[in-house]
Amino acid sequence: MGAISFSSLRTAQAAALLGVCGMTPLAHAQAPYIPSNVLPAPLGGARATGQVASIAGPTLLLTLRNGHTMVINLRVAEARGNVPQIYPGEFLQVQGRLAGPGKVTAAAVMRAKSAPAAWSPDIP
Repeated sequence: MGAISFSSLRTAQAAALLGVCGMTPLAHAQAPYIPSNVLPAPLGGARATGQVASIAGPTLLLTLRNGHTMVINLRVAEARGNVPQIYPGEFLQVQGRLAGPGKVTAAAVMRAKSAPAAWSPDIP
C-alpha cells in the first residue's frame, strides 16, 4: 500500500472542512422566517405601555401615551412572580386581559423604554 502524502492529506482535510462549512448555511436556512415587525401576542390578549402615575397595594394607575389613564390590577401578575419593583414615574408595559373599560388584570409587568416612540403598540 502506498503512503499518503502531506499534500493529499491537506487536500482531504480542506475538502472535509468545506463540506462541514457548506452544511451550516443549510441548517440555518430551514428555520422559519419571522418578520421583525411581528410582535408576540400579549399574555391574555391586552397590552398597554405607559408611565406609572401611582401605585397603591395591588392597584397601579398607568398614564398611556395618549394621555388616558388605565387601572391595572396586579394580583395575578404578583402571584406568578411577574412584577418588578415599581416606582412612580417609571415606564412599564403591562400584559393581561381587559377587566372593563380602562381596566386590565395584569398577567405580566415589565419595564419599558422611556421613549414612547419605541413602545410596542397598545392592544385594547
